[in-house]
Parts: sequence; structure tokens; C-alpha cells
Amino acid sequence: EKNPDFKIIFGNEIYLIDESEVKNTKKYYHFILLAKDLVGWQQLKELSSFAWENSYMDRGQVRVPTTYQKIEVIKKNPGHIYASTACIGGFLPTCILEHNVPKANEFIRWCLNVFGRDNFSLELQPSDNEEQVKVNKALVKLAKAYQIPFIVTTDSHYLEKEDFKIHSAFLNSKQTSDRETDKFYRFTYMMTEEEMIKYLTLDGAGISEEDAKQAILNTQQVGDPIEEFDFRHGTIVPRVKVPVFTL
Repeated sequence: EKNPDFKIIFGNEIYLIDESEVKNTKKYYHFILLAKDLVGWQQLKELSSFAWENSYMDRGQVRVPTTYQKIEVIKKNPGHIYASTACIGGFLPTCILEHNVPKANEFIRWCLNVFGRDNFSLELQPSDNEEQVKVNKALVKLAKAYQIPFIVTTDSHYLEKEDFKIHSAFLNSKQTSDRETDKFYRFTYMMTEEEMIKYLTLDGAGISEEDAKQAILNTQQVGDPIEEFDFRHGTIVPRVKVPVFTL
């Protein structure tokens, strides 16, 4: 009510792997899916249900990955989901850090094939972390080469910059040993545009102020075609075949 221009976008940060890697993978890669309308929301629900129905325990955690093969069902009715490459934990940033150019190009082409040029972008994140700076620089080059948008997000785990110490203490309270939080989580708050531009254009980052501002503009434009929809409904009673009991 106070911010009528604020648009809520429903989405899911999934863990993306190949079917051949199920129960046999070392890493679960992050990937972002956003529902553009009610059809996209239904597609997200289908993907999420599939992931949970096929979840399993691995290294002491419940794993809920989504496979490339399952996501390809979107091609049957495309245009309802917007996708981005996610944070440094995504597959494309990993390819960049491993200097695996063929895999990086193969992944981008797969995304374009599944989601379409108008529903896919490469995701930068503002940071002075050496690996993130390297990834940002490469993502801008790749985006320009493929003529697709590059956006910027802050992977916000807390709101204010001053909350970092509290968040760090919270993370370390969940395990016996101290967790290194400065490298990544120091930048995971709701930054201002000025802060984003500052970290994207650091010396040696290879990103111009013009590109940084373009990334912000591209991010704002992601929300423009998103439809507002209402998925509230009445109670749905599942149909269950009840066995016949005899005395």
C-alpha cells in the first residue's frame, strides 16, 4: 500500500544438475527461475514437485535438485519463465573460474534454446572478491557476444550493511568451527545503486560505469513484463481411493 509500484515476482532458486549426476554429484549448481505469469507459476510448481518427489540424502543433507532434462519441458509451452545464471555458485560462473570455455558456451546455448533470448540473462554480483570480479568481467563479455542482457543482484541475506557481524555470528552459531564469512557474505545485503556501481567498477574489474548502469537498468526491466496474478483458491480435497473395511 505504501509502495504501489513495488512488484512481487515469484520464483525459485533451484539446484541444477544432469540426470546422470543424480546421487553422484560433487556440486549442486544454483540457477534462478522467475514466473512471468500464472502459467509460469504452474510450471515452477511442477518443477518443484518433481524435485521434492525425487529428493535424497547426500553428505548428511536432503538434496532437492532439478535436472536439465526436466526443465526442458518448458519448451513445450515457452515464454512463461524468466531465467538467470545466479550467483557464483552457478554453473556458468564455475565454468568461467575453471576456464572451461566450451562448457560455458554450451550452457548459454542450452539456456537460449530452452528459455528464449527474451527470457534469459547473465547475472553479475557487486563485490571486491577476486573470483567474483573475474566472473563479472567475463559475464559482460559473454553477454555482449551473445547479445543478451546482463543484470546485477546482491544475493541479499540481510538488509543493512551494518548487519554483517550479526549475520556472520548467526552462520557460525550453526556449526562447531568458525565459518569464513568475510569473502562472500560481506556483500550480501541490499545495496544502493551507488554501492553496486562502486563495486562493479573497481580498479581492474574491467567493467565501465556505463556497463554498470546498464546492468541496473536491465535488472529493472526484468520486472516490466511480469504479470500480477492471484493464485489463491478454495480448498482442494485430494481424491483418495478408500479401501473397503469389513468387520
